[in-house]
Formats: sequence, C-alpha cells, structure tokens
Amino acid sequence: MKYCPICGGTGVLLDGTPCSCQQNEDDIYSGTDCLSIPETYRGVAFNSILLPKNMGTYYAKFMQDTYDMLTSLRWRNKNIIICSPAQTGKSVLAYTVVQSLFKKGLDVFPLMDILEIKRVMQDIEYNRSTSLGVENPQILLTTPYLFAYIPASLTYDVFDTAAVLVSRRVRRGNSTILLYQGNWNYLASADTKGSLKNMAGSGALTTVEVHNFTYKNDN
Repeated sequence: MKYCPICGGTGVLLDGTPCSCQQNEDDIYSGTDCLSIPETYRGVAFNSILLPKNMGTYYAKFMQDTYDMLTSLRWRNKNIIICSPAQTGKSVLAYTVVQSLFKKGLDVFPLMDILEIKRVMQDIEYNRSTSLGVENPQILLTTPYLFAYIPASLTYDVFDTAAVLVSRRVRRGNSTILLYQGNWNYLASADTKGSLKNMAGSGALTTVEVHNFTYKNDN
C-alpha cells in the first residue's frame, strides 16, 4: 500500500472521515471523459529520484519544483515549455499532476498534442458539444493548468496553434505547460514564422519560459 501524506497512511482523516486515498481507483477514473489517464500511468506517482541520472541534478530539481508548485496550486499566470529527450519523465509529471488536480476537484483536460488541440479549438468555434471524445471541449481554455505535447511533425499549424492556445488561455488567467521531446534550438529553427519562438520570455502574459535540457555527466 502506498503511503498517503494526507492521512499518514491511516486511511482516516482527523475528523474521522475516510481519506481520499481509500477511494476505489475505478471510481476515481469513472464518470469523467476529461481525465482520460492511460492505464499505464494510472496510480503512478512522480518521484524526481527516479528520473534518469544522466539528465543531471538541476533537471531533477526543476521537475520536482514544477510538480510541487502545480499540485499545491501555487503556480500562477505562467507558461513554460519543457524540452528534453524521450523517456525523461515529462509524461509521468503531466499525468500525475493531472490526477492530483482532478482529485482536488479542479477541471482537467486530457493530454493531447497541438494538432489534436487544433481540432478541439475548431470544434469550440463551431459550438460542437463533443470533440475527440471530450464531452466539454471548453475546458481546454478554462482549466487552470493545461499540459500539451508539441508533436514530432513540426508544421506551421503546430506553431501557430500553440501560440493561439497560449494567448487564449492567458486571457482567461490560466497557465499552459508545453512538452517537447527534443531540443529547443531545433524546435525554434523549424518555426520559420516565429509564431512560438518569438514568445520566448519570462513566462508572464503571453510569453513562454523555455527550459531546455540535454543529457549531462555531472552525477
């Protein structure tokens, strides 16, 4: 049984009510189309200690700090992009944060890539009630925190849609976390129109704070 920091592993809160950790996992994932956690990631807990050692200690600290800020709801009005190699914990981070936010009662949106999100945005514009299996596509813009993948196919639509997505969510006071399996310099060079790369900045307003990581040998 996993240790629960809320109840200390007792399964009961101080007021005598059952802790949320006692809730059946099937109940947690039923009744909502917007959670859509793949079975592989259900119940997986993010732990920076388990990140690849060859990513360096700063990467582990950054990922842990990001996780802590998001799950404690202290992240405010900030957009970032995390660029790192494959299998370095980005998806685990995203899915565990989504699960944590859902359990706190916040609206969450399933992880999609930017091209899928373009489809959802088009359905919102045409007032379609369902998009790609999501019953309420409007949550794409209203959820406080949204993770989105930058796909491997770097077309104009990818960069333009990412820029529009961030802008529309900023107008509603929400934050966007983009995930890219690769190097920022390569990503930026492919963005010939500058739609996304020209947004690089502090992460405030419609800027995106860039966090670019490669393999290290400092451990």
